[in-house]
Amino acid sequence: MNHSSGRASASICDHGGRWLHGFAINIGPQSSFMAELWGCRTGLQLASDLRISHLVLKMDSLLAAQMIQARKAGDGLASVLLSDIFHLLNSFKVCTVQHTLREGNSATDFMASIGQNLTQGTTFFPNPPVGIGSILHGDSIGTLFLMT
Repeated sequence: MNHSSGRASASICDHGGRWLHGFAINIGPQSSFMAELWGCRTGLQLASDLRISHLVLKMDSLLAAQMIQARKAGDGLASVLLSDIFHLLNSFKVCTVQHTLREGNSATDFMASIGQNLTQGTTFFPNPPVGIGSILHGDSIGTLFLMT
C-alpha cells in the first residue's frame, strides 16, 4: 500500500513465495488506513475466488490489523469495508492476520509503485510483473529491505 496516494496493492503467493496473483488499486485521494482496508478486501476476495483455503494476511497498518483481528467495526466507509472483510474471512479454513513492517513486505510496495500510473479502478496481474521475482523470494525468507 502506498501511504501517500490512496493506492492499494497486494500480491498473493504460496508458502514458498511463488506468485499466484496480484493487483493494484487506485481509489483516489484517501487515507493510508482506508487504502489498507480497500486492499485487504480486494485481496481477500481474490484469494477466495482462487479457492485458497489457508491464508496469512500480512498488513503494514497496525490499526487495520488490530481491528480485523478483534472484529471491531469502524465508522462510515470503514465500517462497510470492515463488514465485507469480516464476511470474506469466513470463506477460509484458516486465515491468520499479521502486522508486518513495510520493510518486510517489499512485494506490496513494488506493486504499489506499479500502481502509481494507473487510472482509478483495479488492475489484476495474473502473471508476475517483471522484476518482482527476487523481491518475492526475499519476502518469503524474511529479508528486510530499507525503504526510501
